[in-house]
Amino acid sequence: MSNKGVLILLVVLVAVFGVIMTCPDKSAHQNAITDKVVNIIKNDSVASATGIGTLGAGVITKFVDAAVANVVTVNNYYIFSLGTVHYGKDKVVVSIGLLHHVFCLFDKKDMEKFDTGGGESNINMEEE
Repeated sequence: MSNKGVLILLVVLVAVFGVIMTCPDKSAHQNAITDKVVNIIKNDSVASATGIGTLGAGVITKFVDAAVANVVTVNNYYIFSLGTVHYGKDKVVVSIGLLHHVFCLFDKKDMEKFDTGGGESNINMEEE
């Protein structure tokens, strides 16, 4: 193998190792999902009208964090990780983690579906 081939192989191995080492864990997914849900709640017009938005970020965050810890399952695939929620008989992917960042894949409309039981049944609160 030539020096150029060895260098390319070494760069690829270092890049793969770097991606593996920066894969977000379960707590990173939970924190990102909690932050997104809290922001949606605080910006909701119903929450503002009823005073829930002014209840206090700390109280809302603790409540949401406890709920997220119970319903979110994170699977680590070494290069990336997926946060899922059981919804009826399905698993719904709610977050993708890559390179120390968690991307949340839901918005206010998706939360309303969960809230109203838009699937066959409500969210399964049991851990795998």
